Amino acid sequence: AGISDFEDSNAWNKQGDLWTHKGGGFIPFKPAANGTFAFTVRLLRGGSLFRGGRIRWVMQYADARNYDLFEMDRRYLYSKVVINGKVFDRGKYEHGLSDREMSYSLQLESSPEKLVHSIKIGDKWLVLDTWQEPGRNFTEGKFAFLVQGNDEIGLSDFKFTPR
Repeated sequence: AGISDFEDSNAWNKQGDLWTHKGGGFIPFKPAANGTFAFTVRLLRGGSLFRGGRIRWVMQYADARNYDLFEMDRRYLYSKVVINGKVFDRGKYEHGLSDREMSYSLQLESSPEKLVHSIKIGDKWLVLDTWQEPGRNFTEGKFAFLVQGNDEIGLSDFKFTPR
């Protein structure tokens, strides 16, 4: 599965080796999020003079008011839960990379029991966050990118391997 499996695959533009997407809010992936997502994502445009840019994606996306939000900036992976529009912080995890281009290779392993976020450093995967919670099925809902306002992301090597 790849770019063509996003709900609005025509909203992605091919620029060299990158698929780019500007603004537009949530960009859901059609297949159920039961498996492994692997991709390299780069923030092409985002943030402002007062606010640093962040790359955003969500899991368990049900609608614009209910999802698990993940944000990455130059220092941290932030994990939040959005329930009925209210945001609850889950954690902040230092990733150890200070990439000036904000380009990261990520792997998300989703199963009913847990959700694992890893980042590639050199040729090895480093686990940043393992989330297990009784009663939560991490494969419910969808995976999506969240690209707000005039922000723009570039995506390469996107792969989804279902369980």
